[in-house]
Amino acid sequence: MLCEEDSFNVFPDKNVRSESPHGFDSIPDKGACRTLQSTSVAHCAEILALQAVKLFGLFCLPYLCIRFMGLSPLGFWQVQLLTSLMLFLSNALPNVAGMGSIETAFLLVFGSFLERGEVMSVMMLYRIASYYVVFAASAVGFFFAQRHLGQMGAELPKEA
Repeated sequence: MLCEEDSFNVFPDKNVRSESPHGFDSIPDKGACRTLQSTSVAHCAEILALQAVKLFGLFCLPYLCIRFMGLSPLGFWQVQLLTSLMLFLSNALPNVAGMGSIETAFLLVFGSFLERGEVMSVMMLYRIASYYVVFAASAVGFFFAQRHLGQMGAELPKEA
């Protein structure tokens, strides 16, 4: 169907409205387009909800790290505010090879509220939880997905 092909293409080769004199009204299967659009909205809502949960977890991680270490100088909302400032600063700082800006921003922001040894310990725990654990879980998920595709009989790409 013409509608389904063009609705997923970001840069369509042809403009549907310019080819048909009546625009959308001349497409023979308008019901399929409406169904597609309603399911697209549902999928977008699911993706938005998933991203909101992911960001909530990312913003709660420093608070959980501080509590795990047994430190309690900051409240939940204070840590949320400091975390947002930390993530804002990490995007403004120059980084070499994509590493180091989060750690620097963490030390700059939380260093005023925790002692030097405490902030380093919390930062290492935060970085392990936010980077290395996620990387390891992604690797495990990738290998499970690859094995599942192999069991389904799909051909895996050959190495060059």
